[in-house]
Amino acid sequence: MKKPTPGDILPQNPSCSGAVKVPTDREVKALAALKKIKEKTRQLKNQSADLQTGGSEKEKKAAGEKLARLREEWNLWEKERKAAADERMAILGHE
Repeated sequence: MKKPTPGDILPQNPSCSGAVKVPTDREVKALAALKKIKEKTRQLKNQSADLQTGGSEKEKKAAGEKLARLREEWNLWEKERKAAADERMAILGHE
C-alpha cells in the first residue's frame, strides 16, 4: 500500500483555507537557488584546487572573490528559505 503524502492528505482546492502547498512556492524557489549556488561552488572549488598547483595569483584571487560572492548569495537565500519556512509554519498554525 502506498504511503500517503501531504498532497494526498491536504485538500487540493486552493480556495479552501486548509490547502497549503508543502513546500511552498517561495521555499521551492529558495531551495532551487541554493542548489544552483552549491553546484557553482563545487565547480569553483574543483577549479581552485587545480589553480593551486599551476595557476597565477590573479586567477587564484579571482576564484577566491567568486567564492566570497557565492557565500554572500548563499546567506541571502538561506535567510529567504528560513523566512519562507517560518511563514509556512505560521499559515499551518504551528507558530
